[in-house]
This record gives sequence, structure tokens and C-alpha cells, in this order.
Amino acid sequence: WTPVTLKDDLDREVTLEARPERVAVLMGSFAETWLLAGGELIAAPKDAWEDFDLALDESVTDLGSYQKVSAEAIFGLEADLILASANTKGQVEMKETLESAGLDVLYFNVNGFEDYLRMLKTCTDITGRDDLYEANGVKVQEQVEQAKAAAATALEGQEAPRVLVVRTAACGIRGTGSE
Repeated sequence: WTPVTLKDDLDREVTLEARPERVAVLMGSFAETWLLAGGELIAAPKDAWEDFDLALDESVTDLGSYQKVSAEAIFGLEADLILASANTKGQVEMKETLESAGLDVLYFNVNGFEDYLRMLKTCTDITGRDDLYEANGVKVQEQVEQAKAAAATALEGQEAPRVLVVRTAACGIRGTGSE
């Protein structure tokens, strides 16, 4: 392993001196991405089990709600890398506490497929599994492009539909449109 410096979505540079072996994630979707990159987990929030059905075993610590993960719970894990959400206020507010404890934390802002690809690439760079980036990123991107082309062909000559995507969480609802 050669130390690697990565830039996260809070525009911070984080240098990993050794390949992480004890990784904690603070979002269920990040647990899925880390596993797709060939990584192993020591901790994840409750939604990793409930919303993503990742079949994590009893060795993985349940951190509770991704919105209310406590820094103290993370300290007890002796994690050597934490993957956190740049979109979750409570996780961003923990940044200084985690950094002052000497923990490596990478923040990601994942709101769409391109963001997922960027995160997956970073994760496979860490795990050294370029083959999994190909399988779970590039191949999926090809499927997405094929689906978009098929939809465009099916809608040819028609006005494009307007789309509203509604994201829900316990704290509220946020909508994003196609315009």
C-alpha cells in the first residue's frame, strides 16, 4: 500500500497512510457502495439493514439512525476510516470532533448516478478492486445509457414528461424536478 490522498465532497484532502481495515459508514447507501467496492464493514446505521437488506452479520455494529450517529459510538469502534454524508447536518457537525480524534473521514454528496459513480471509484481506489468498479459502475452506467436511449426512442416526437422526484426521510420531504 502506498499512502493515497483523496479529495472529498467537503473539498478536504484526506491522506490514508494504510489500507483501511476497520471501516464504518454513516449511511445505509454508503454501506452498500462500500460492499460493492469489495470492502468490509465494522459498523453501519440501522437503514443498512432495514432499507438495503445487506445481510450484515452480527459482527457489524448497528449505529442507530443515520441522522443521530454519536461520535462516542464511533470512537469505541477503533475505525480507521469513516464514510460520512456531506448532506446530513449531524454528520457534518461531527467533522471536527472526529478529525481531532485522529480519525480519517471522507464525506460524500451522493444525489444521483454520477455522484454514485464518483463515490464507487473512490472506494474501489481504496480497496484496490478496479474490477468491481467495472462491474458495479461502468457496466451499470452502460445499462443506464441503454435505458435512456430506449426511453428517448419511445418518446420520439412527443413532449418530454415533467418529472418530480420526492425524497422522504423522518425529518421531512424534499422534491427535485426535471427542470
